[in-house]
Amino acid sequence: MAVFHPGDVVRAQAAAKRFAVELGFNLTASEEIAIVVCELASNLVKHAQGGSLTLTKSSMDERSGIRIESSDCGPGITHVESAVTDGFSTAGSLGYGLGTVNRLMDEFHITSQPGHGTYILCQRWQRVDLAPEASCPLEFGVASRPFLGMEVNGDAFVIKHWGNSMLLGVIDGLGHGEFARLAAESARQFVETHYDQPLDALFR
Repeated sequence: MAVFHPGDVVRAQAAAKRFAVELGFNLTASEEIAIVVCELASNLVKHAQGGSLTLTKSSMDERSGIRIESSDCGPGITHVESAVTDGFSTAGSLGYGLGTVNRLMDEFHITSQPGHGTYILCQRWQRVDLAPEASCPLEFGVASRPFLGMEVNGDAFVIKHWGNSMLLGVIDGLGHGEFARLAAESARQFVETHYDQPLDALFR
């Protein structure tokens, strides 16, 4: 679909939600996918004077999901890593757009060349949240505390148990204090919402 005007953004968002529901995503996931498309479409209008969005069904092994592609021939992004960082903006906005897209999608890839446009590919897989097996003989617990003399903890942890699978994660924010805590919490939040992804994908 072509996106050149604010009205196109609204239509793209509505179409994304409908398509996600048709594919079998629950309402929460469908709303999140709609947010992603809204952010991508808004960027096309604000930064590239328009472009195109493509939504397709995707599958891999036994998984199915949605594939979203955004492309434009705009000015491109000079510093891609900064553009995905919360708070970075070249248009006077809050600067959470691409960071939000990255968090809400299971896969996120961006290619941009200054003066030649930007291409973004992201995917979201359907997730079946199964209840933990009642017969699991293992119990898990965590004890943690701040570094000596600090008031906040620079470490975090994740415990996810679904079906016959278990993910245990210990996260160490480099250094100590508030910045370490922010880093560890950012990592924890990402893993909490992507826990069933392959380990190499989580580390990337």
